[in-house]
Amino acid sequence: MDDFQIIVGGAAGEGSKVASRLIAAILKRYGYFTYVHEDYQSLVKGGHNFSIIRASREKKEFLKEKSDFLLAINRDTFERHIEKLDGLLIYNSDQMEEEGVGVNIQTISREEGKPFMANTALVAGFSKALSIDKEILKEEAIKMLSLREENEKIIERVYREVEEKMVLEKGEDLSHLLLTGNEAVSLGMLKAGLEHYYAYPMTPSTGILHFLSKVKEKYKIKVFQAENEIAVINAAIGSAFSGKRTAVGTSGGGLALMSEGVSLSAISETPMLIVEGQRMGPATGVPTYSGQSDLLFSINAGHGDFLKMVFTPSDGEEAFHLSKMALNLSWKYQMPSILLMDRDLCENTFSFSPSVMEGEGKEEEIRWSDKGEYQRYQITPEGISPFLEPGRGQVVKGTGYEHNQKGITTEEEGEIKEMQEKRIRKEEKLKEELQGRGLVKVYGEGNRAILSWGTTSLVVREVAKELNYKVIQPLIFSPLPEKELQDAFEGVEELIVVECNYLGQAASLIEKIRKVDRKILKHSGRPFSLEELREKICPN
Repeated sequence: MDDFQIIVGGAAGEGSKVASRLIAAILKRYGYFTYVHEDYQSLVKGGHNFSIIRASREKKEFLKEKSDFLLAINRDTFERHIEKLDGLLIYNSDQMEEEGVGVNIQTISREEGKPFMANTALVAGFSKALSIDKEILKEEAIKMLSLREENEKIIERVYREVEEKMVLEKGEDLSHLLLTGNEAVSLGMLKAGLEHYYAYPMTPSTGILHFLSKVKEKYKIKVFQAENEIAVINAAIGSAFSGKRTAVGTSGGGLALMSEGVSLSAISETPMLIVEGQRMGPATGVPTYSGQSDLLFSINAGHGDFLKMVFTPSDGEEAFHLSKMALNLSWKYQMPSILLMDRDLCENTFSFSPSVMEGEGKEEEIRWSDKGEYQRYQITPEGISPFLEPGRGQVVKGTGYEHNQKGITTEEEGEIKEMQEKRIRKEEKLKEELQGRGLVKVYGEGNRAILSWGTTSLVVREVAKELNYKVIQPLIFSPLPEKELQDAFEGVEELIVVECNYLGQAASLIEKIRKVDRKILKHSGRPFSLEELREKICPN
């Protein structure tokens, strides 16, 4: 089996997510790249949660319509997903009797460990059915789970009672890591010299807050949970003004509250990285499901004329790379940037190569030369004023009011015009620098092309390969990389844009450059499956 898919499901609180991560870790030891898609309701207990694991000898970070295995912690999972199963059922035989591999997961966990450890018994049943090495399962369970002795007893009993159904061939243990997009972003920011992180918990970016809180001592950073998003952005601006590399995390509703702070970051030329995890809106919307409907909002967040960068990664490795780039460039150009992720990128698990973390990290900002009198907003040919934090023997004045070069507030017509032009003048150098950073990816060739972004581009690439389409994937939308896009469109006679929103937001931006022939859109909070997208591109 070189490529297969597994559904693991149960009620909230029954541990289906932990079970899926454990299975992914085992399969990595067997030489598989794994991608774990999370689907969960906004509930602490009850309801229905499930994970879908795609395991392949080659990276495939998207979903198929049918799955090869179904692991059902409860009957509800069986009833919801049995139509999607084309293979083997591993089920809780304390609740039902079906064709497949039955495991008394509640009885075994209660008698050998604790009742909440039923998910361990289910994973053990799956592992024995596939003849997976018991010692590998134990090693990974010990790394991930508490109560070592109880877990070992549960595994031993399941391996005695469950029969083997097939043999999963063991490949070479892969060296990759299993990281969520939130974890990859955290590592990228740390690589770029992150010192302070502020957030108010908001799905789906909360994982960044949790991860950085765990590693704050190791990396000697400050992590602070404020009382709301307005406090988050204002506190972060204060940290950045004082010279600390700072970032914040939020979702669409939080960015709406932060919008005035984004404008303050712009006019005061205070560097700021905002990680925005998109979910289905408007308002609270569907908070635990994914979407791509905040693109235009992110580009236009904040009032007045000013520049910001908006980056759009599609997987864990791009999330690491672009978060590092965004933090560095925010500090170099002294402006706000947004790393725009969709929920599936934030919370799903990706195979991540450690080699991605090699190479340079922090890039130095343009600092004051210690000569003459310091002017915080000094006029320069490229619009970038030398940076200096307070406490260095010079007056450093920041303000949200329009100001002169020293930071003194002004309402003089000439000074207003001069400062507006100074800030916008950064765009020319920024665009020049961005051109050399590979921020428009092109896969394949031909006169038919599909443009997509975020995690949607992952399934697009696979379908495009099958149907002989070229794929164009922008990793940045502000400033729009017009030259690189025009180069990618060279020779393209048909252009399709695929994205997960109702209005075709990326398509509306692309149409400033060239005509979009067709839009394929989805706005249910769920990603395109391989078969679904193939059918929409070629319905006949």
